[in-house]
Amino acid sequence: MKRSVYPQYVAAILLALTVLCLLAGCSSVESARAQEELERPTVVPATALTPAPKPPDAREVAILTLYIRADEEGSVEAVELESASIVRSFAPNVLGLYGAWTVELVGRETIQFGTLNPLHVRVYGDEEDVPHTDLWLTETTWRLVVPLYDRGEDLEVTEINIYDETQEWVFSTPVDREGWSVE
Repeated sequence: MKRSVYPQYVAAILLALTVLCLLAGCSSVESARAQEELERPTVVPATALTPAPKPPDAREVAILTLYIRADEEGSVEAVELESASIVRSFAPNVLGLYGAWTVELVGRETIQFGTLNPLHVRVYGDEEDVPHTDLWLTETTWRLVVPLYDRGEDLEVTEINIYDETQEWVFSTPVDREGWSVE
C-alpha cells in the first residue's frame, strides 16, 4: 500500500505559514513598542506663542496693501496704495518663482518674481467629486510682501512694479525708505 506524500506537503506549508504569522506578530509588537518610545509632541497654546525672531542683520521686507478694482472681464481699472511699511524680517522665498502676475524689483539689478492673480479666487465644494469654481473679483484689498534682500544682502530696491498675466503694467511705486514706517 502506497502512502501519499500530499498530507506531508500540506503540513509543511501550514507549519511555514504559522512561523510567518508568528514572525509578523513579533514585528508588529516591536513596531508598537517603537511607537510607544517616540516622544509625544508638546502642544503650545496660542496664547503662549511669541512672534518670530527678527533677523540678526538688517534684512527687510516691504509690506504693501493695495486696493485693486477691475471690470467684469478682469481687466484692472485702478490700483491704489493704501499703506506701505518696511519691516525687519525674514522674507518669503519667492525670488525667481513664476506666477500669473509679475512683481519687479528695480534696484542695484532688476529682479522679478511671480505671484497669483489677487483677483482670481478658486472655491472648492464640500464634496470631493464637485469641481472647483473660479471666481473673478471686481475689487479686492491685497497685502503683498516684497523681499528687499537676497542671500542676506540688501537689493537696494528703489522701485516696485507689478504686471498682470499679459505683462501689462498694473502698478508702480517708489520705495520710500524714509517715509514708510520702519518696524
